[in-house]
Amino acid sequence: LIMILQSFHHSRLSSHEVLRLIENNDETVTEIDIRQDWEDYDGIDDFISYTGRAIGRNTHIRTVELFEYEDREGLSDRRWKLLLDGFKENKSIKFLSFSTICHGNLLGILKGLSPFFENNPSLDEVV
Repeated sequence: LIMILQSFHHSRLSSHEVLRLIENNDETVTEIDIRQDWEDYDGIDDFISYTGRAIGRNTHIRTVELFEYEDREGLSDRRWKLLLDGFKENKSIKFLSFSTICHGNLLGILKGLSPFFENNPSLDEVV
């Protein structure tokens, strides 16, 4: 499974281009969607982990939507952990949404986000 990273203001950019904006703390990237797709490729684990760390260091992201397709296999618990370990440093996210997250993954995802919930004073809403 690959991870697709999209920005509301930069919808035509590739996941790698959006990641570059996030890591550069671009102030125009305030809303992102993280979703999976069918294909797998060499280096996806590094991309997922690096994305989590870049989001953790970013100070402009306000909204994050984590999305899985109901009819497809979601990210593995190991890959969710790679992504979410980086979130714990973020203090700018105000809204976090779990759209159609496979129920089997939700508990593990929430546990993985515990440090993020504890350390982010900006967080207003989780749905």
